[in-house]
Amino acid sequence: MVMRFLLYATIGAGAVGAGITYHLAKDVTACSPPANSLLNGALPKSDFMDCYQYPLHRIRFRNETAALEQYAKGFFVNIPDMGPFLRLRTAVYQLLGIEHKDPHHFIRIDGDDHPYDNRVDMLRYMDRLHFREGDGIAGFRVMDRREYPPQLLFGGGNRFLDYRILLNVDSHRQEDGKVTTMFRLGTVVQTHSAFAWLYLIPILPVHFILSRVFLVLAARHALQTAQWSQQDSGRSNAAKK
Repeated sequence: MVMRFLLYATIGAGAVGAGITYHLAKDVTACSPPANSLLNGALPKSDFMDCYQYPLHRIRFRNETAALEQYAKGFFVNIPDMGPFLRLRTAVYQLLGIEHKDPHHFIRIDGDDHPYDNRVDMLRYMDRLHFREGDGIAGFRVMDRREYPPQLLFGGGNRFLDYRILLNVDSHRQEDGKVTTMFRLGTVVQTHSAFAWLYLIPILPVHFILSRVFLVLAARHALQTAQWSQQDSGRSNAAKK
């Protein structure tokens, strides 16, 4: 009965997510983590790893570190909008007996926990969050940070597995001279037992959907909130900040 539920839930989420992903994240592509990525060696061993990238062509951010922070904030401000997928994840946790806290419960800033129950409270605390090592939000803790190239490494885990999530922003000039800013999202998982795959198998299809969708939503949030200029046109959003 449990496995049948997991199968039907996974198929249903996959069907809905496929449509969302096609329309929203069609420009997202799979990639390998950069050689200097914090994801490489983040865990003693890797049982699962993936990485996706989303390009913004002819866009250069004035401050890539600030863009990275806004990119990270873009993930979390969109969590309330992804309720059906997150409820499926929680249901799998409960069926497998994995301890799980509600993802909408606290923001940790400089060692202090601040509870929140809604988007308004989240955004109020979000203004003070700069993703220093040890800070956290929605159950994700900042494990490491690098200023160049700008990277954030989040982490968490339970008795069955540990995971690390990489957020990365960097700009480069292509052969035709045009600038592209690339947003990346990478995940690595280390399992502690074969039982962990009973969790991963139904969750991975949801992960593939959420990774692509959250990547695009978060990149667009950075585009709306961080200072940038559009190469070759002189266009800028600097007046917004």
